[in-house]
Formats: sequence, C-alpha cells, structure tokens
Amino acid sequence: MFSTLKTKALVLLTSFKNEIVDTWEKIKVPVIAIAALIISLRFRELVVTWITKAGQREVKDDNKKDQQIAAQESQESAEADALQAEANSLPSEQPPVGEDWYKKQ
Repeated sequence: MFSTLKTKALVLLTSFKNEIVDTWEKIKVPVIAIAALIISLRFRELVVTWITKAGQREVKDDNKKDQQIAAQESQESAEADALQAEANSLPSEQPPVGEDWYKKQ
C-alpha cells in the first residue's frame, strides 16, 4: 500500500514537472519580452531620476555661487561708495581738468 502511494506521488510529481516545463516552453518568449520591456522602462525611469537629481545639484551649486558673487559685489560696491564719499569730501585744490587736457600749454 505504501509503495503504491509512493509511486502515485512520483507519477503526480513527474506529470506536474512535465506540465511546468511544457508551459515554460510555450510562454518563454512572451515572458522574456515582457521582462525586457519592464526592465527597459525601469532603466529609463532611473536615468530620468538621475538626470533630474544632477540638474537640481547644478542649480543648487549655481545658487550658492550667485550668493557668493552677490556678497562680493555688495562689498565692492560699499568700498566704491566709501571711496566716492572720500573723494567728494576732499577739498578741491587742483582746478578741474578741462576738455583740452591732452594738449600742451
């Protein structure tokens, strides 16, 4: 009785295995094609994400550089304003330069 049960189980397992192999042979090409399509779409998504992150990093770096340049420009403008105020406060000892400054007198 035990040996017949064992034999029936082996026959069932073998037929199940043969069905799986047969089914795989029938659907192998579509499954591989669908898997390739899914992988390519996912890869495209990853590339888009990577490019987006790189662009955001670039914008962030540019904003940081813009802030540095604006701070430097503000400092230089303040220095120029101070020089202009100093120059305006100096007494006028020399006569102003005329339009014929390049001619010999």
